[in-house]
Amino acid sequence: IELHNVSGTAVDISGWQLRQGVDFDFPAGTQIAPEGYLVVAWNPGAFTALHPGVQALGPWSGNLSRRGEMVTLRDPNKNVVDQVTDADSGRWSTWADGGGSSLELKDPLADNSAPEAWDASDESGKSNWQNVTYSGFGANVGNDPTYWNELVLGLLDAGECLIDDISVVENPTGTARQLIQNGRFDNGTFNTWRIIGNHHGSIVDDPTEAGNKVLHLRATGATEHMSNHAEATLKFGSSFVTISSANQYQIAFRVRWLRGSNRFHSRLYFNRLARQTLLNQPVNCGTPGAVNSRKVANLGPTFAQLQHAPVVPPPNQPTVVRIQISDRDGVASAQLFTSINGGPFSNIAMAASDGSYTATIPGQSSSALVQFYIRATDQFGAVSFFPQDGPASRAMIAWND
Repeated sequence: IELHNVSGTAVDISGWQLRQGVDFDFPAGTQIAPEGYLVVAWNPGAFTALHPGVQALGPWSGNLSRRGEMVTLRDPNKNVVDQVTDADSGRWSTWADGGGSSLELKDPLADNSAPEAWDASDESGKSNWQNVTYSGFGANVGNDPTYWNELVLGLLDAGECLIDDISVVENPTGTARQLIQNGRFDNGTFNTWRIIGNHHGSIVDDPTEAGNKVLHLRATGATEHMSNHAEATLKFGSSFVTISSANQYQIAFRVRWLRGSNRFHSRLYFNRLARQTLLNQPVNCGTPGAVNSRKVANLGPTFAQLQHAPVVPPPNQPTVVRIQISDRDGVASAQLFTSINGGPFSNIAMAASDGSYTATIPGQSSSALVQFYIRATDQFGAVSFFPQDGPASRAMIAWND
């Protein structure tokens, strides 16, 4: 847990306390330097081994729950100085839920009770490429189908990775036939690859080798045998190839973890030569004692308590959208954008009253579907949206659904 002093003068926090999820009392003489950082760790020795040169107080007592936690900072008089309640889903990033990232505040001057003020640290630059090669016979493991012949790749939970130099060689010590087409993605397209279900992909440049095209695989859930994976049909030239128990196959690829699950699964159809590869994750995640990797100069306004009433309006009856918007620099304006039945977005100004902003969506016909989002601007021109993805988000109101 890291504290940050946003002021230009040192702050003495002697006798302050962390409470709720964890308990820790700051000893006498504890100060945070101007614009400095202070780390409290459950195991200071282990922390220092992972982050040499960064000192940490501790240990604390208690636990940080994996399902979300409240952490409260109190002054010597037990007054609440700051309080954060995080979660592991919803508007909070799931990548910090055991996925190799820490939870970082993007703007230290923003309202840190808002999930949008936080993001998972970017650890992708700390990972490295791994070369994986293994071989075996294409034996049928049971009464499995024999008429599909593919290489199948996927992650065993939500995550992202890069893949390149994919190869399946039949009889590597004999005829050595290469059965994968476009295993290097040199033409910048998927070509013979199919990426389906909860797995998605794009062709990108290798971050360590400009111009080398690689597959960026993104999974929102676990791979499985019928779908949710990347697959390529085995071919030699223009001819399809059937897996045979009499032949040996050598599977090879390069893979690099980016975030989330580090359990990578590869196999030939149907569970032939199945292998789990544990991808190397960095152990020194986050940026303790330094500027956060996700820091932005000005996050813009933050939002809370979105509601609309009536929730399911009857035909031709309007509904009122209400939300709380706050910004340390002041909110200059807020607009409600709406799209009716997939049409173009239009916007109206939201009226402000004591930090609450409202706008009325006119009545619609029965079964009309209105997509909406809110755009707010602070006094310095920083813009933010709610939901966070703005026009790409899917907040909906259905009339008499």
